[in-house]
Amino acid sequence: MKKITFLGDIMIEPPVLKAAKQPCGRYNFDGVFDRVRGLLAKSDYVVGNLETPLAGPEAGYTRNHLGFNAPDSYVDACLKAGIKMVSTANNHTFDRGYEGMIRTIKVLDEKGMGHAGSYLPGEERPEAFYFEVGDTKCAVICYTYGTNHGGSGGQCLAEGEYAGTVNLLR
Repeated sequence: MKKITFLGDIMIEPPVLKAAKQPCGRYNFDGVFDRVRGLLAKSDYVVGNLETPLAGPEAGYTRNHLGFNAPDSYVDACLKAGIKMVSTANNHTFDRGYEGMIRTIKVLDEKGMGHAGSYLPGEERPEAFYFEVGDTKCAVICYTYGTNHGGSGGQCLAEGEYAGTVNLLR
């Protein structure tokens, strides 16, 4: 029997960021998944909700619970834990602005992490993210009700110049 596991929010809160910082200044998030690593290893495919942008150090990493930003090495830890695909459509998509959302997609692509829910401007928007587990073809669709632009907590849907970059429930 094949098994698919879906994880909830994968995010970076200030205590996690602090604990992962190494003396050299880099970040190692491997320990974040220690308690679930065995469960994830029993799955043939793991999907999670990436509840943080990867906007880079110049955008400032997470300082509070309203606006997230994780180092790129967080994706490395996710991949090591067995996560193969993430949703990028959630209320934190634009926590570091439009540029942060774009960088997130590029980092996920560079690291080989599957993703769906937000898209580069002008990029074709597939109807779903497809993967196979054994002989079964699976599809994941990812949507959000809105976004908290810049961590302000205010509702800011991806409309106007951002239209089409995030799947919104309507």
